Amino acid sequence: MRVRRHHRHREHSKLGPLDHHRELLSGSRAFGNRQGQIAESAVAIQRGLLAVAIVSAQFFTAIMRKRAPDEIRHGCHGQEEGQQGPVPHAAHGANVMWGIGSACRRLFSQPIERNHDTDPHHRDLFDNPARVARHGQWNILNPPRYQAVKSVTSGAGALYMVPYPSGVVKSTDGGNIWNPVNTGLPAGTTVHSVHFVNGTLLCGTESGVYRSTNGGTSWAISNAGLPSANSGNYAKKFFQFGTTTLAVYTATIGGGGGIFRSTDGGVQWFGGNNGLAANMVVNQAAQAGSLLYAATTAGLASSNNLAVTWNQIATANFACYGVQGTASRLVVVSALGYRYSTTGGSSWTNSTGAPGAPSGGELILYDGKYWAINTASPMDVLRSTDNGASFSVYETGLQGADVISQNTFHASGNSLYLGCFSNLYSHAGTTLGLDDAQLIAFPVPYPSLFTDGFSIELMAEHAGSALVLFDATGREAMRRPLSSAGLNWIERGDLRAGTYHAALSDRNTGDLRPLGKLVAQ
Repeated sequence: MRVRRHHRHREHSKLGPLDHHRELLSGSRAFGNRQGQIAESAVAIQRGLLAVAIVSAQFFTAIMRKRAPDEIRHGCHGQEEGQQGPVPHAAHGANVMWGIGSACRRLFSQPIERNHDTDPHHRDLFDNPARVARHGQWNILNPPRYQAVKSVTSGAGALYMVPYPSGVVKSTDGGNIWNPVNTGLPAGTTVHSVHFVNGTLLCGTESGVYRSTNGGTSWAISNAGLPSANSGNYAKKFFQFGTTTLAVYTATIGGGGGIFRSTDGGVQWFGGNNGLAANMVVNQAAQAGSLLYAATTAGLASSNNLAVTWNQIATANFACYGVQGTASRLVVVSALGYRYSTTGGSSWTNSTGAPGAPSGGELILYDGKYWAINTASPMDVLRSTDNGASFSVYETGLQGADVISQNTFHASGNSLYLGCFSNLYSHAGTTLGLDDAQLIAFPVPYPSLFTDGFSIELMAEHAGSALVLFDATGREAMRRPLSSAGLNWIERGDLRAGTYHAALSDRNTGDLRPLGKLVAQ
């Protein structure tokens, strides 16, 4: 695992205030021991970032008013608190908004204080990359020429993301170098999402869903059974549950949107809205225990047959933006706040520490923790380490405008990815130790913390091998043959709760290749 160092402790005792300020503005990110001077420089940098964003926003406003007026939100349009004006997303269709209210106040009156030099604990973190990974923080991945990261996926040793307006880009070295992979996509079409399943890539565009079987080298339309796509209705997200892929469209169900399902990697699609109301917009889908849940603008619904039919939960008839959970617990981001239920949704308890009435958000359950993006002011990344009972802001390592502009999550193996306004970030999971993480290479079982089962993406050269789990005593607890290349779903079966070491048994020699740890809830 490569952990980057973004902060250096540098000596500035011989620099005057003007020189020091110039150095900060040039991007050196040097830190001195004069706290007041640092705070003032931080404010100047943040105001400079906002000024650039505002100029860009003014340029895009005229275009966006013609293309997507419904996506233009009110935001910061000047430097005076309360001054309002139409500021578009950082890019067409990107879920990036410059919110008013607390977001403006945070930018202009409350500089983000990260004075690592005056705190010996922080000095130790940033001077020692291994300790950074151990303590945990967001680590930047992509070079700055890509921004507005709207979607992320991974598979077969590669990372893929959708940064506007570059379509789909790919990295095969862990996020250092990225290259566009857009051959076959219509020129000028806006790409919103990308998804990897069983050796196949899918991407949602305003011209339809496209499919690639060669890692993005070429794309072909794959719209059989799907509605016509346009700027108001497109596949904004994909979700994978075993061999079932769900494509979630942006429009209301009555307007041709909602859920569409495929069991063959996106070759053929079928409607997945049976039981959902026509006025619903589907925001997120997740599996908890044996059920699927759909978070919609008109409430929460569940399915026991992989989205063939849905049942609306009468006691959750409030707008839901994100949902995640286990067999015994549900957590939602809703119009009534962050909430959790231990009764399958029949009763709810409000989480503490989270915004009281959000108007947007996303949840992911990763590494035994609930992670949330609050996509309306205040825009934050939040995390819960107590099963959703409480949340707190978790933004250590985010840079510049990314502190208040986040778009999407993606979990793969021992990494959680976060797509933001300017950059892509990763966060290492703590269920995998540093030593284990260094051994990991694809294929990787995921998620590392599971309830009913997990997946492993197998490359062709490993087909015919077996996945073996060992318990804490070294006893073999599970052995499952992996017969085919691509996505393999591993049912938990009668595996007891606990921590297991995963290994791949070579099909020819029987040699074991360590893959890290898995935690069965």
